[in-house]
Amino acid sequence: MTTNYDDILKKLDNKLDILEIEEQDILLKAEKGIKLAKQTLKSVRSIVVDYEFETKL
Repeated sequence: MTTNYDDILKKLDNKLDILEIEEQDILLKAEKGIKLAKQTLKSVRSIVVDYEFETKL
């Protein structure tokens, strides 16, 4: 796969770090963190589904 999953995870980690610093309300922080995680998972899932794996029989 051409997409580097480490880069995707680093971006998520960076966004979560920024969220941790900027957001004071714990509930909003949790909601925004969940939203970021879901967006990242959706992106990774899309990449995996679109990838044509080689089959070995």
